[in-house]
Amino acid sequence: MRVIYFGMILIGMVRCSVPKGMDSSEQPIVEMRTTSCFGKCPVYHLQIFGDRNMVFGGEYNVDRIGDFKKRLSERQYQFILDEFDRLDFAHMKAVYDAPVSDLPATYITFRPPFVKEKTVKARYDYPIELSQLIAMLQNLAMNPEGWTPVQPDTTSREISDHLIIHLQPSVDVSAFTATYAAQGLHVVKAINALDNLHLFAFTPDSVDPETFLQQIRHDDRVIHAEYDHKLELRR
Repeated sequence: MRVIYFGMILIGMVRCSVPKGMDSSEQPIVEMRTTSCFGKCPVYHLQIFGDRNMVFGGEYNVDRIGDFKKRLSERQYQFILDEFDRLDFAHMKAVYDAPVSDLPATYITFRPPFVKEKTVKARYDYPIELSQLIAMLQNLAMNPEGWTPVQPDTTSREISDHLIIHLQPSVDVSAFTATYAAQGLHVVKAINALDNLHLFAFTPDSVDPETFLQQIRHDDRVIHAEYDHKLELRR
């Protein structure tokens, strides 16, 4: 029952106003990403920023496909942070998994200020407290009210042979690029080396860019991936 209670509280505290622009440049405080399965598992990512902006990116098997935004109230934002603290998220295992086929995984990353970020993979046999946290974030993501499509900047263009990829903290960048040597994947620069966030380039003649982006997104070593843009902010 506590899982449902979380959802009811959070949905009830959602603020109806929506920011006109995504003008904050920091990384998300909270991220959640789901992976696919052989069935119709929902695939999406949720990002919550320090300015209380929340971004939902729907990919497959969800009602909203594409990027949408919503603004959280101060109470709701603080409630989410308090739940991470209550769970002692920083001291959880990094991976909850087992050799069981056809189960989707959920990746959760928490970046509190002045503290090292922590990413947890929850796929199988994870604690009930973590299950409750995931359910709380899922309720936020799937609540249909208040979302507004993120309007692309008419002056911006995707750079379809450049990808911004956020890797799991333990992933070696050289080993990762070696996996995609056939596509010519290589590092252009580190955006934030401590967070394993990098700008990569690849050879578009070797693979369809959209197909390659989806392949990268479904790599278990990847937290999030997107095209680079000719914009001030990469978000």
